[in-house]
Amino acid sequence: MQHQRLSAIFSLVFLLIIVPGCSDKQANHESTCGNGIREEGEGCDDGNLIANDGCNAECQVTRGFSCHKGAGGADICQPLCGDGVVIGNEECDDGNTDSCDTCTAECKLNFPRCGDGFKCGNEECDDGNTDDCDGCLATCKLHNNICGDGIVCAGAGEACDDGNRDPCDGCDSNCNFYAPLCGDGIVCPGESCDDGNKNNCDSCSNDCKRNFNRCGDGVACGNEECDLGDINNNSCSGCSESCKLFVNTCGDGVICGAEHCDDPTNALQGLCDQKTCTLDGNTDTAYPALRKNRRLKKVWADEFNGPVPGREECYGDSKKAICRSCYWCFDECDKGQKPTNAQLESLGLSELAIDLADLDKCTWNVFSLYNWMDSDKPLGSGVNAFHPSMVKVKDGTLILSSIAFPPKSGYDDSWSKNTSIHTILESYDCGRDISETSPQIRNSIDCPIISGAVDTEKTDLTSGYNATYGRWEVRAKLPIGEGSWPAHWMLPQKGGWPNDGEIDIMEAFSKKAAVEANFHDGNDYYDDEGNLVESTHSSMGGTALAMSFEQQNEEFHIYTVEWTPHELRFYVDNHYIGGTKEGELAKTKSLITGNTLDKSPLDIPDIPFYLILNSTVHARDAEHYPHPMDFPRQTHTIDYVRRYEDCNTDDYCPAGGTYTNGHCLFAKSASQLFQKGADIFYQAVSGACPNGGTLAENRCVIFSGDNEKIPVIVDNTAGYLSPCVESTISPSCTNPCGGIGEFIENRCVIFRAPLDYTPQVTDNFITMPQINKSGVKPCPYGREKGSICEIGPVPAGKTVLVKGNDVYFTPSCQPAASMPNCAFPCPNGGYFDGRACFYGMPPAGTTASATDGAFYYTLPSGASACPLGTLVENTNKCRAYSWPEGAIGQVADNKFYLKAACSKVPISTFHGI
Repeated sequence: MQHQRLSAIFSLVFLLIIVPGCSDKQANHESTCGNGIREEGEGCDDGNLIANDGCNAECQVTRGFSCHKGAGGADICQPLCGDGVVIGNEECDDGNTDSCDTCTAECKLNFPRCGDGFKCGNEECDDGNTDDCDGCLATCKLHNNICGDGIVCAGAGEACDDGNRDPCDGCDSNCNFYAPLCGDGIVCPGESCDDGNKNNCDSCSNDCKRNFNRCGDGVACGNEECDLGDINNNSCSGCSESCKLFVNTCGDGVICGAEHCDDPTNALQGLCDQKTCTLDGNTDTAYPALRKNRRLKKVWADEFNGPVPGREECYGDSKKAICRSCYWCFDECDKGQKPTNAQLESLGLSELAIDLADLDKCTWNVFSLYNWMDSDKPLGSGVNAFHPSMVKVKDGTLILSSIAFPPKSGYDDSWSKNTSIHTILESYDCGRDISETSPQIRNSIDCPIISGAVDTEKTDLTSGYNATYGRWEVRAKLPIGEGSWPAHWMLPQKGGWPNDGEIDIMEAFSKKAAVEANFHDGNDYYDDEGNLVESTHSSMGGTALAMSFEQQNEEFHIYTVEWTPHELRFYVDNHYIGGTKEGELAKTKSLITGNTLDKSPLDIPDIPFYLILNSTVHARDAEHYPHPMDFPRQTHTIDYVRRYEDCNTDDYCPAGGTYTNGHCLFAKSASQLFQKGADIFYQAVSGACPNGGTLAENRCVIFSGDNEKIPVIVDNTAGYLSPCVESTISPSCTNPCGGIGEFIENRCVIFRAPLDYTPQVTDNFITMPQINKSGVKPCPYGREKGSICEIGPVPAGKTVLVKGNDVYFTPSCQPAASMPNCAFPCPNGGYFDGRACFYGMPPAGTTASATDGAFYYTLPSGASACPLGTLVENTNKCRAYSWPEGAIGQVADNKFYLKAACSKVPISTFHGI
C-alpha cells in the first residue's frame, strides 16, 4: 500500500513539474479526480485515486473518515475515532472515546495497566510510570509519601523507611537513620525513660533510667533547697519533709530534739508554748505526722447517656466508631466488621450505627481483633475474639456481651453438645501464630465465641483519654458463666509491657467467687558495661474480695483504684481490698523471671495511662474450653466511668464564696432564705428586692445552682457544695471526716505507720514502739522518748481505733450503697444528693409533708400568715410548692424530695424513693 501511494504522489508531482502554474481551468478540461483540487461535485480530492485512504476513486469522502484542507491546499483525510468503524491505521474503534474500555481515545488498542497514563478500573491514579515517590504507587494507588509506608523517597528527604514509625529499630518516625541515644527524647529497649535531656530533675535520670523527683532521693531539684538522700524524709536530719533547708526552731511545724510539740498554727492560738514548743496542757494540738485532710474533684466521666452538650459531633449515626483491628491498627468500623452476614443476623444483632449511636466515639476505640490474651493456644485452637457487634450503649449503660459465634461454614449437622471441642475448633480460623524467625500475628475474628471491648487510648483518629494518678472508678454488673473473664484495667499511653506497668482495677474469673485487683511491673538489669543481663515481670500479687457470682452479676458495684505517686490502693464499694507502695518487693515469685525476687522493687507508674473495659472468655485450662454449642449469652453492664484528682487551693470555690466546712458561702442574708430546686431566694417586698437578687414570681433569687454547683443554705447564708470532697462515692456523704485525717478504706485515718511499725494509743496519745535495726532510724515519725516514738495527741472529741498500721476514727457518714443510673437524675428540678432530688425545705421549726401533688408545712407557731407559699383554707398548713407533672414527691429528714428520674437501680434505703 505504501508503494502505491508513493507512486501516485510521484506521478502528480511529475505532472506539475511539466506544466508549472497551470490549473485545470486554464487547461480548459473537465473536473479531474486525483488532481489534488476539490472541484465542483467532488466531496474531496487528496491528489490520488487510492480508494481506502478516506477519499475514494470518485473523490467522495468514504465512511469512517473525516477530510479537511491541509496547509498546502490539498485535502487531508483521517480516520474518524469513535464512529465505530475500524479503518485506516486504527487498531480498534468501539464507538466512543473512553480510554478505559480497551480502546484509547486515539483508537488504539488499550489494556488497562498501571503506568500507561490512563486512570481506569479500580486504579486510584496513573501517572504513566512506576515511580512510587511521585504521588502514585507502582500499584496505581494514590501515595502521599508517608513515613512508615516502607518506601524510601529520597527526593522527599527520607533517608530510610522500614514500614513502621518505631524509632528504635534504626529508622526514626521522620524516616531518618537513627541509633538509640539517651537524651534524644525516644524511649527504646534498655531505657526506662527518655525525656530529651540528661537533667536528673525532670523525672528521668541522665542514664535514661527512671528518676522520681522526690524528697529523699539525694538530688536537689526544682524548688528543693537541699536533699540529703534521707528516704524517711526526716526533717531533723537538716532537710525538711519538703526538702527545704531546715533550722530546728520552735514554730516551724516540725518536732525535733527536745520539742514535745510544734505546730505554727496551733502555737499562734496559744495551744503550744511558742518559745519552748511544749504542750500547755491542751491536748488538741495537731502534729505533722498526722495525716492532712485530702480532697478530690471529678475531672472526667462518661455516664453513657448519649450526647454531652458541646460534644454532639462525637455521637450519632454519622460519626463512625474507630475499631482496633490489631493491637496497633485503627480504622473506621465499617469494613468487614459490620454484622451484616446471615450468621450474625440470625443472632438478632443490629447494625453498629444503631448500637453505637450513643457512644462517645471521639473517646472510645472499639475492639475488632483476635483476643491476644488467648495467645497460649495453638494456631486454630483459640476460643475468643473481640467483635464490635458485642458493644452497645443503651439506657444509660455500656453493654459488653459474649456469645457463641457460628463458623463461616455454618454448624455441622452432626454437631451436638457432646461433640469434642477440638473437632469444633477445626471449623474456625481462630488463633495467633508467633514465629521466632518470621513474626506473624493473625487477627482473625472467626472464633467460637466473640465478646466486646473498648479503650480510651489516644490515636490519630480519636482524642481518647489518659491521665496520671487520681481516683479511677468503674460502676458495673459483671458477666458470669463458663469461661467469663471481665476486666477493668489500665495501660500506659506510651511505653512497654511490663516495665511501664499495668494496673488491674478489677478482674473476675469464672472459677473464683471473688473479684481481684493487681499491679504488674517489670525491670531490666544491666551489667557495668550497659549490657542487658535479665528482664523481670513482677506483680504485687492479686488481692481479692470474696463476692458470690450472684452479687457480681445481679448488683452494681463500684470498682476503684486510688493512684498516688507512691501508692496504689484498690477498693470495691469503697471497701479496701489491698494495694502496694513504691519500692515494695514483688510478692508473686511465679511471675518473676531470672530469680530476681529479692531485687525487684515495684515501681509505681508516673506516666499517663488509658482505660480498658473488656469482656473476654478463656479456657479453664489447656483442655477445658467453653463449649460454643452450650454457651449462654454473657452480659457486662457498665453504668459509668469517672476519674477524680486532688484539689488545689483554687479549686475549692470555683464560683466564688468562702470555703467553710465543705461549703462555699456568700455573705449572710438579712432576709429569711428559702430553697426550691436549684434556686435560693427570699420573698419579695412589695414587688421589689431590697436586699438584691433577681425578681421572679414574687421571689428574689440570689443564687441558682446546677449539677456542678449544688446549692445549700447554712445559717441563713446562701452557698453551694464545694466540688472538692473527701469522698467520691456519693454526694450524700461528701465530707465524712470533717476535715480531719484522710478518708481511706472507708475510715478516717489520722496516722498510718510505716511498714514494720505498730501504732498504739495510750492515755489519749498516739505512739509506736521503736525498731532498733542497723541502718534504720528508730523513729521515722515523731519524737524519740525512751523506747517509743511519740506521734501526737488524739484530736479532741474523737474516739480512735487501731487496725494494722492505721490509727483512725469512724466517719460521720457512710457513702450511699446505690445510686440512680444516669448523669442527670433530676430533670424535674432539684439536685441529686445521693438518694433523691432535693427540692427544698420548709421554714425552721415547721413540719414538712407531701400529698396531692404538692409540698406542705405547718404554720409557724404564733404566725397568722405563711412565710413561704399560701395558707390552706381552714387548716394550719401552708402549701409551699406544687411538684411538676409526672414527678413523685416525698418528705425525708423534714426536707422536700422528688424521686430521681433514673429508677434502673432502686434506692431501697430511702423510704421507697
